[in-house]
Amino acid sequence: MKYVEYLLELTGHFLEDDETETSISALAGILNCSERHVKTIMQSLQNDGVIEWQTQRGRGKKPRLTVKVSRNTVLLIQAKKRVEVQQYREAFKLMESLGRVEQEEFRKWFSNHVGLTQKREKDAYEVDVLRYPFYETSLIMDPLWTTSRHDAHMVQQVFDRLVEYDAVSEQLTSSIARHWESEDGKLWTFYLHKGITFHHGRDLTSTDVQSTFSRLMDEKDLFRTIDKIISCNRTVIQFMLKEVDYLFPRSLASTKASIVPVEIVTANPEKFKVFPIGSGPYKLTVHDENLIRLEVNQSYFSERPWLDQIDIIKTPAQYKAEAGHPFLLAAPDATWRQVKRVEDGASYISFNCIKNGPIRQQTIRRAIC
Repeated sequence: MKYVEYLLELTGHFLEDDETETSISALAGILNCSERHVKTIMQSLQNDGVIEWQTQRGRGKKPRLTVKVSRNTVLLIQAKKRVEVQQYREAFKLMESLGRVEQEEFRKWFSNHVGLTQKREKDAYEVDVLRYPFYETSLIMDPLWTTSRHDAHMVQQVFDRLVEYDAVSEQLTSSIARHWESEDGKLWTFYLHKGITFHHGRDLTSTDVQSTFSRLMDEKDLFRTIDKIISCNRTVIQFMLKEVDYLFPRSLASTKASIVPVEIVTANPEKFKVFPIGSGPYKLTVHDENLIRLEVNQSYFSERPWLDQIDIIKTPAQYKAEAGHPFLLAAPDATWRQVKRVEDGASYISFNCIKNGPIRQQTIRRAIC
């Protein structure tokens, strides 16, 4: 509907299904437009079936207007239009002002907007897009400062690590490092793939690996078993450990160990937490009040993801309580199968340090952890 804003204005002055005699000049004042434009608006709204507009011939005979929809119905139309242009925050704000019936209709309609869809680009290339609602959108996407499972999941899409851990086979697989070796369990050598680039175009080299782990050790006291990191050349990096550790490569599959362009982080640490730059299969292209968008990294060095775009829609928390809300997405067709797996969880310990006692000592708390 082209003139939905004007229709909303009319619902504030005319009762639903109440035929009212009015004038072009009066409508021009209500709609704040020219009398000529009033005629265009009325004709368009009549064609949409939302008003009846009857003009009468003869001097002194005024047009008769019947608004056939309620204000809530118009607000519902507006909310849908906001969703279609990705103004989700405004759409949900409008939804809050609707009645129960319209809210339920909006939710059912919205369920068709999320999920897996295909859109066709100008060159006839089909783009596979996944849209899904997400309630907890205060994500921290700097690998160093991630705290939640959601944070870690995003980091896995945007960044790469030296190695990856396959939970099914329980084996390490190559990623940034194509091969790794150690003769004594103390000196580990990793050989990097050539041609890997960060999303902003710069090559990823062993220097980035070195600076990433130096940052982890300096700011978070992680990887304390590392004694020295040696960048042998652009594609070879060595870790000298303080003690023998044949499981050391497994620790490098942690999301914390994602390789970052440290100079970008240093330039604006807070920005990097919400708009990160990595080398992973997806790059972050939108992060605003409406959504987070991931687009496939066209120059990714490894296997290309099947999904071309992922839109994570920032959705009000109250949707979580609604049974009808489509957080669990339906399969596009019968050929799809659902895959389930049990993932590692997390335990948290809270210490009360208000009162005097041994818990106030950081060394004691660390030992308990």
